[in-house]
Amino acid sequence: EPREKENLEFLPVNIVNRKGQKEEEPYWVVNLLRVVDCVDRAATIHRTSALNPDRMTSVSNLPLDPSKLPTNTELFRIAGLPAAMIASRSLMNDLLAAKFTGLDFDELKQFRA
Repeated sequence: EPREKENLEFLPVNIVNRKGQKEEEPYWVVNLLRVVDCVDRAATIHRTSALNPDRMTSVSNLPLDPSKLPTNTELFRIAGLPAAMIASRSLMNDLLAAKFTGLDFDELKQFRA
């Protein structure tokens, strides 16, 4: 059961195995909708995209501005860096305990994009 249904979009997908047969289990792709502008860009080592000045590239650190962090969510995308998602430690531990696959977690201090 999702914790933040209004923040997530669940998209059903069909999985076809190596034998060309459709898997019976229901599979879903989860699309995270909430985007938060919380990066301290002045302290971030990055380049600005030539095509989109709001987008960051070649990020080698990701300091967040604590005053801009949401207190009412456990999962969100970062404005200017849409591939990056921030998860609370509690949510991360629950997802790992539930043995979800396809997940990779890094500490912010180790972030590279």
